[in-house]
Amino acid sequence: MNVVEVLEALRQTAGTLDKKQIIIDNKSDLLTQIFQDTYDESRKYNVKKYEVIEPEDHINPHFTIEEHYRIFHNILNALTNKEISGNEAIHSVGVTVGLFIPKERWILDGILQRNLKVGVSLDNFNDAMGLKSIKKYEVALADKFFDLKPKDQDAVVTGGEYMASQKLDGCRCTIHYNPDNQEVKFISRQGKEFTTLSNLIPAVRELLRFATVKMVLDGEVCIVDDEGNENFLGLMSEVTRKNHTIERPVYKWFDMLTLDEFEGRTESKPFVDRYDEMVETYYQLNQDTYDQIQLLPQMHISSWDEFDQWRKEVDENGWEGFMLRKNVPYKSGRSKDLLKVKKFQDAEYVVEDVVMGKVTYNEGGVKEYDAASSLVITHKGNKVYVGSGLSKEQRLRWYEHPEEVIGKTITVQYFEETQDKKTGEFSLRFPILKVVYEDGRNV
Repeated sequence: MNVVEVLEALRQTAGTLDKKQIIIDNKSDLLTQIFQDTYDESRKYNVKKYEVIEPEDHINPHFTIEEHYRIFHNILNALTNKEISGNEAIHSVGVTVGLFIPKERWILDGILQRNLKVGVSLDNFNDAMGLKSIKKYEVALADKFFDLKPKDQDAVVTGGEYMASQKLDGCRCTIHYNPDNQEVKFISRQGKEFTTLSNLIPAVRELLRFATVKMVLDGEVCIVDDEGNENFLGLMSEVTRKNHTIERPVYKWFDMLTLDEFEGRTESKPFVDRYDEMVETYYQLNQDTYDQIQLLPQMHISSWDEFDQWRKEVDENGWEGFMLRKNVPYKSGRSKDLLKVKKFQDAEYVVEDVVMGKVTYNEGGVKEYDAASSLVITHKGNKVYVGSGLSKEQRLRWYEHPEEVIGKTITVQYFEETQDKKTGEFSLRFPILKVVYEDGRNV
């Protein structure tokens, strides 16, 4: 079977073993490339809507799918490397898809949508092909405290097994240190390396100077103003910039593990024991010289009075919220061993449209502008309009170029989810734009 027939067969076959046999019987470099182009999370295309542009007469209609796919693959590379973007990217995709005959085009659309809809994951495909699957990079992630049932909330607060700390407003970052050569790497939550944090390297080397095995620090990198407040938007504008070094990043760490513990090959000590070791390690550091490394204080919590005191701390200090860590060995992935208690909640959405309107600013007198008044997202099947949190520059820019934000992933902060009693429709109360991920959610 050719590659189109193989994918069609996978789409029409129900059993996992039968699908695997189809792949084994029809191995090819092209099939492998198609699956990698579809499911490799490091590749970012950002083109989902396009019009197919049929080829001119001089295009050779007898080219094989392999020959045309080489062209398409090069376009995907150009999109990933940001060599083309905007209207040029949409046009290039439309022209390239037009090279393929109609019955082949669903495959290309599946690649751009990151879902071939053949019921085969990249891990299952690699297993059938005898290829090594790359283990997903995964840090410990928090569940929401207020999503727990009341009895479970009470058990968390009064059980004495959790420690509380400030919820930071930075960018999650693990620091990997190799004592053999003093190599330091900064890795994002998505497993991508930050190259903007080299000014932290001397402090990391000094902090871990007594380490004898490979170590991992877990924490958040922040940019802090003169008053000690974290500048999240400022950080996001710098942390992934190419050929750039952040002048003075601050790393606030809340866990320390060996590499084997972090990767799950051995079990770590419970959190309280790890924290005691962190305190001992931290106070061996000259904190006047290396003040860019800061250990996040942790405190036991065992009553609702203490819980309420932490909520007051959040209000008084303008924090996003606070975290609760259970006294258990380290566990990667999302679990109830780590809980977040937030004054405002946030979630990620994709911008679907921009609403235009009039916006006024007091600039030595009231001035009115034609501008983007709100961004349109979908929450549980219902449209929500995010009109707060947009800067003047963003409103004016997106009025002229809405394509620059449509399709982008954004974080929206909101007070609570609401539901209309009559219609049952869900919405968000006080939605505020927090950040736009210009290059996709890769940090």
